[in-house]
Amino acid sequence: CHSLPSGENRDLVGTGGFHDSQDMLAPSLRGLFEKDRFDTTGVSVRGFGFTHSGTVPDLFTYLTQEPRFTFTNDTDRRDVEAFLLHFDSGTHAGVGAQWTMDGTNEPAGISRLDTLITQADSGVLGLIAKGVDGSGQFRGWYYHGFGFWASDRGNEGFKTLSSILNIAGPGTEITFTAVIKGWEVRLGVDRDGDGHRNRDELDAGTDPADPGSQPVVGIGDEPLATFRLERAVPNPATASGTRLAYTLPQAGRVHIAIYDVLGRLVRVLVDDPLHPAGQFERQWDLRDTTARRVASGMYLVRLSAPDGTKTQKVVVLR
Repeated sequence: CHSLPSGENRDLVGTGGFHDSQDMLAPSLRGLFEKDRFDTTGVSVRGFGFTHSGTVPDLFTYLTQEPRFTFTNDTDRRDVEAFLLHFDSGTHAGVGAQWTMDGTNEPAGISRLDTLITQADSGVLGLIAKGVDGSGQFRGWYYHGFGFWASDRGNEGFKTLSSILNIAGPGTEITFTAVIKGWEVRLGVDRDGDGHRNRDELDAGTDPADPGSQPVVGIGDEPLATFRLERAVPNPATASGTRLAYTLPQAGRVHIAIYDVLGRLVRVLVDDPLHPAGQFERQWDLRDTTARRVASGMYLVRLSAPDGTKTQKVVVLR
């Protein structure tokens, strides 16, 4: 029942297999870590237990109590427990990692942040920063790559890490957080995904949490951004995939697709008839429309939007 690399086989197990009154889908082994450390004796702060009833607190207990297993010692149980918790969850292990700079702890935490930046540059996770500046305003940034950070004010341009760290102090702490790749813009600077950055909306008196509440762009105002499709990062792409950043000055239908060198469609990444304006990123996991991994070679990324069409090359190495 756990035959695939993800620890599942997509089949229903009959009532006899579970000794229960209904058929059930064999759960994926890659999510076992979320159930671990469930506390059955009081208030639990994590997990929800093992087996279909959720009553077993951890894997070791399950491997001890289940009569079908014939382990001869606890060492073997611990080995199997470690193996079951080793399945890839599909989310990078760094997601959720944080470090807060308070103006005094840079030597202790900067190496942790450097590690997260390295991972962000490789395209396996996103990175954001949140805090309060010297004027008492809540601010946000997201890591754009290559040492540059974009802020929640569109006219500020890119920031360096040192310029953000210089803000930190008592009462103006800055917290850096690793997030799932592709969500750094939404979580860092554009909460409602409407293409208008959070601080710009607050400055204009609109609600950054409501996509229907947007600043009025009057005649003569500069466009929100320049239409572009950035170079994929990393490129050549590795097994972890590659990220594609793009900027849309205006909302409308957006289509992003991957093609091989013969012009054959490999994968559609975005097909949105009402895509908002702004800066966005998408992750390509180097799989085709059937979820199979693509072969080594050159591929073309084509972005079609109201402002035109952009194309970039991506090299895949296996």
